[in-house]
Amino acid sequence: MIADDTRASAEGLREAFASEKDFSFVGAAADGAEALRLIEETRPDSSWLDSDMPRLGGIDVLRTCARRCRTSAW
Repeated sequence: MIADDTRASAEGLREAFASEKDFSFVGAAADGAEALRLIEETRPDSSWLDSDMPRLGGIDVLRTCARRCRTSAW
């Protein structure tokens, strides 16, 4: 999962990983709130999060995920 509000960056990352056989792309988000929703829906093994996105930055997304994991609010 890739979350970046700069479309060119997100597409570049996706292309960079496209040829890797051990990676599969589950989605992209343009802001932190969308990233959080996508993480909850797809449960990716890893996520690339831009630290400075609209609505929620990548660090805030990580904090929310960590808090929800600790409290079993998933």
